[in-house]
Amino acid sequence: MRESTLLEIDGFGNVILGLLFILLPVGLADTLGIPLDESSLYSTVLGGILIGIGVALLVERFGRGERVVGLGLVGAISINLSFGIVLGVWLLIRTVEVSRQGTVLLWLLVIILVGISLIELLSLRKNRA
Repeated sequence: MRESTLLEIDGFGNVILGLLFILLPVGLADTLGIPLDESSLYSTVLGGILIGIGVALLVERFGRGERVVGLGLVGAISINLSFGIVLGVWLLIRTVEVSRQGTVLLWLLVIILVGISLIELLSLRKNRA
């Protein structure tokens, strides 16, 4: 099988699985026989990371320009940004109580992940211009 086909299958598969973990955490956990915490934080975070990995693979497959081995900076940006956004949305809509310390730590993680991604995006754009 060609590398481009494998990247497409892997990329779309990760995005779909990630969306399932985010949108259907209880049903998916029951189907797979895996434990689910009361807040669905773990399945949401896993979904966000899977989406980021999937997007990174698809960017590598369909992206233009110089080819790199591995996901490179664009891959890191995709994964960190996806994880940060999903975690931030979870914090905004969560139905379970998290301690003040835990909330601060998780928001700090969101700020760091999204902040690093934005800095990397700006740097990437500047270098390509």
